[in-house]
Amino acid sequence: MAGAFQEKCASMRRKLAQFLPRIMVPRVWIPLANVKRTSTGKADRKTLQEVFEAYKKTSSGEELSNMNEAFTDNEKIMRNLWASVVKCDQSKLHKSSNFFDLGDSITAIGLVAAAGRSGYHMSVSSLFKNPSLSEMALFSKTRTTRLLFDKSRSARILPAQF
Repeated sequence: MAGAFQEKCASMRRKLAQFLPRIMVPRVWIPLANVKRTSTGKADRKTLQEVFEAYKKTSSGEELSNMNEAFTDNEKIMRNLWASVVKCDQSKLHKSSNFFDLGDSITAIGLVAAAGRSGYHMSVSSLFKNPSLSEMALFSKTRTTRLLFDKSRSARILPAQF
């Protein structure tokens, strides 16, 4: 049953993505058939909150069947950065994890800053284009440092520069 629900969710995401901006496509899909109801017939908010918290702990709401998958060096670095920025356990992150299932655009800004401190260049717009861990690791660029001037040459100091 859970697999069928996930397939329906994936299908709906694809269909909605054709017509809506990415930010408007729901990230979280919770089956309401088994959620407790209040006396007025509404979904119990406390139960919904518990379901959502359980969803966040699995990082993407999906079964993590590929826990032992091999990561490239860049993927390991991105995985470490993600875990530190969104404050989750690295073991919950896999290659197909979507950053925006864990964080939002503000968190993305934090990831860009953390990546910059680690020597990687990326932009928030590139995160939206490549939201999975493997895509992000593939498309992030290592920042190269360039020597802007030759330090061996001494600069003349003119009297006006004192």
